[in-house]
Amino acid sequence: MEKALRAALLANVGVAAIINVPEAIAWGRLPQGQDLPYIALNRLDGGYSYTQAGRVATITPLVQIDCWAASYDGATRLAAAVKAAIDTLTAAPWQGVFLIDERADDEAGDGPDAAGSTDFYRTSLDVRVTWSPTV
Repeated sequence: MEKALRAALLANVGVAAIINVPEAIAWGRLPQGQDLPYIALNRLDGGYSYTQAGRVATITPLVQIDCWAASYDGATRLAAAVKAAIDTLTAAPWQGVFLIDERADDEAGDGPDAAGSTDFYRTSLDVRVTWSPTV
């Protein structure tokens, strides 16, 4: 799921128009010095479901997608592109990616980025990914 979700975001035209290098979308932390904007992905839970017969084939992990930019508008614009991208994930192996929560904030950075700014803005999206790894 991790590789497929990252690849789907990289392949999306709207996201690619804002994120112009593949390194700007990564699971966990991005490399130090990564230029803004970028997307950090984090899996918050495993999402396995069970019945009395055992584990079911469909997995539904909760994923946090952090959209970072040098301005509030930039972070919300990137988040809007990501939301549009996840709405298209309906073909196998995806059964749907559903927005659960959205929040925005700003943080002071440890030092200047490539543009000399020390301010970072983030819009976080919590999404429930429903997919079948056996497909």
